[in-house]
Amino acid sequence: MSLRSDFAHAIAAGQTTICVKTDEQPDAIRAMLEVCKKYAWKAQVWDRMRGLKKDAGAPAASRPKAPASLDTPNVVAVLQEILKEPVLKDEKGREVPLVTFVRNFNLALAVSRPDEIISTVQHLAEDGKESLKFLVAINTPDDKLPSQLAPLFYTINHELPDEKELGEILNGIDRDDGKGEKLTEDERRAV
Repeated sequence: MSLRSDFAHAIAAGQTTICVKTDEQPDAIRAMLEVCKKYAWKAQVWDRMRGLKKDAGAPAASRPKAPASLDTPNVVAVLQEILKEPVLKDEKGREVPLVTFVRNFNLALAVSRPDEIISTVQHLAEDGKESLKFLVAINTPDDKLPSQLAPLFYTINHELPDEKELGEILNGIDRDDGKGEKLTEDERRAV
């Protein structure tokens, strides 16, 4: 299964805490944001350097600025604020999932107290189904979640593209000659 389908199935199944292991964090987040957009789920991305980007799938100009309280290098403070938010609704009054992506999750945890982390993630895991709030921790394949948190997370491994997927990627590449022509078979093999 692909990352997109694994992610969509996990959210649909009510997996409130998900860990995605990948060497390609920007690509993985982009793929999952596409899924959020497809299903009209609200998405936001947080990392220590940039803070929280609300409506992450929307163009930058139309995204609301996150409150200063969420522009913090402390992931626990961000998750606690998210837990306090009411269930989101769309324009027709239907409840909408809120998916929060945390880049370099283990690194973000390093600046927080362990008891706060465990308590906050446990609350999110337990209350997330009812409040439709989901946490997606993004880590490298070598990162291991702390032993107290690991059982709470459903893990998705984002593998590097296989030969078929690489072929699809190559099909979308134009030659760098300004004419918009596709790669020849020899050029495809060279890549």
